[in-house]
Amino acid sequence: MNFKIFKTIIFLICCLILGFGVGFYFTRQKLPKEIKNKEIFLYAKTDWPTIENNAKRVLPCASDYSGKIKGVIINHHLLASHFITRALCRVATSEPITIFLVGPNHFFRGPGKIAVANYNWQTPNGILPADQSAINKILASQAVSLDNGPFPEEHSMGNLVGFIKYYFPQAKIVPIIIKDVLKEAEINELTDILNQNSEKNSLIIASLDFSHYLPSAQAEKADEKTLPIIRELDYEAVKNLNENNQPDHVDSKPTLQVFLKLMVLKKAVNFSMIDHNNSGRLLNNFTDPTTSYITGFFQID
Repeated sequence: MNFKIFKTIIFLICCLILGFGVGFYFTRQKLPKEIKNKEIFLYAKTDWPTIENNAKRVLPCASDYSGKIKGVIINHHLLASHFITRALCRVATSEPITIFLVGPNHFFRGPGKIAVANYNWQTPNGILPADQSAINKILASQAVSLDNGPFPEEHSMGNLVGFIKYYFPQAKIVPIIIKDVLKEAEINELTDILNQNSEKNSLIIASLDFSHYLPSAQAEKADEKTLPIIRELDYEAVKNLNENNQPDHVDSKPTLQVFLKLMVLKKAVNFSMIDHNNSGRLLNNFTDPTTSYITGFFQID
């Protein structure tokens, strides 16, 4: 090979190596801090206008929050997003607090029956950080799987985190999703784990929609069976809901069972209902399938 050609080839190879090295260096320098630190975010599914407009509907916001309020039930169906703001407004606080958000794994994503996410959430009004300490304690039990994968598309979580950040600006979150296949022993174990790890400055939020796919009148009849169970914290009776393996009463029996049992353990047996309605009545459509909503909070007497 001609010596000049050989030198030219070597020179070009060296230039390419140097170019890649310099490019990699400057690319690394330009990376945002959160990526260099491997802080990966989940994203809220609710935009700022939805949050702001619904917040304005419940002004003035008069919170009843105190250490005596231990749990809240709210919907995740955004047709009734003003019910979400009305409920969270009643329990809002600017103090540091850990929110345990428990809801259904609607699409049965991921290998585990119970999953928790440890990524922070990017919401329209700032970062809602995961409570890493509480999550690690929960994971130590091995009854809950660490799996961020299902959470980006899970609306029982993503529809609510923006509202939570708005009404609890100093909050950290422990988001947990449950497949509708838990056995009684697994429900009891999860309840005990959450009870042990939800300390004084914490709030349990059950993300639940109630009767599904029934016309408005039938949905109201289904709710007549569900409401006494909630008021009386009769978690054993939850087993008798959805008799036909359809969500005639609630979209996640295990979530409701865990939540009600937690309220009993925390002695938060006083239920204050805020809203009860269904999509058929909201839309003035009494023949098409509906979703029903029951919201309220539980506090110690």
